[in-house]
Amino acid sequence: YLTASDNNNISENTANGNSEDGIYLTASDNNNISENTANGNWAGIFLDGSISHLIKMNTATGNNFAGIYLYSSNSNTISGNTANGNSEDGIYLTSSDNNNISENTANGNNFAGIYLYSSSNKNTISVNTASSNSQYGIYLESSSDSTIYLNTFDNTNNAFSDSANNWNITTPWTFAYNGRILTGFLG
Repeated sequence: YLTASDNNNISENTANGNSEDGIYLTASDNNNISENTANGNWAGIFLDGSISHLIKMNTATGNNFAGIYLYSSNSNTISGNTANGNSEDGIYLTSSDNNNISENTANGNNFAGIYLYSSSNKNTISVNTASSNSQYGIYLESSSDSTIYLNTFDNTNNAFSDSANNWNITTPWTFAYNGRILTGFLG
């Protein structure tokens, strides 16, 4: 539990089986949260009113709510994490804007792999795997102006959005496919 704590490196910790959160930061900025294990808590990793964190290569599975939970937390990078088998969602954002969610695995959660709720706007969700979730791969509720592309889904319902979001990359991207270099807009 850290409050008003900035510019720290929180790495290689095990925070399992807590009745509250495994790792919790409130009103804290610019921290590196990496290579931690936070399983079997209420939330594995929880940011509350926190800005500009790097949340990378953590494992947050089997939590009672979400693997990674951001509340009113903006401009964070969530990348390369495993958030599987949580009782609600793998990665859950509420009232959180301008976050980059990429290259995460959010499989086998009881609602959604990735869930943006309540004015979580202008986020980028790319190159994630969200499969075998009970309801949705990606679920956006009352959240708009996000860009979602190149994610892998295999769920009963792969995606839902009740607001205007962009489901393709917004600028041309150069990539290799079958030995050829191609440029285009990808979804």
